[in-house]
Amino acid sequence: MLFLDIEEIRRDNIRMKMEMTCRVCNKAKIEILFLPCRHLITCTVCSETMDECLHCGGNIMGTVKTYFA
Repeated sequence: MLFLDIEEIRRDNIRMKMEMTCRVCNKAKIEILFLPCRHLITCTVCSETMDECLHCGGNIMGTVKTYFA
């Protein structure tokens, strides 16, 4: 039988929500994949103002809108 620690589940839930939140506005969910570096770190609105990836500093040559199902 598996016993789950409620506090651990809450911490994981908060961590996962933070990982899926835009690194620029910290409000909207992440949706845009930068090319060619393939970093997934911004929402659609914030990505439109960026020329370089926040994570690696590489030039953004294109983007792909992603959907989490």
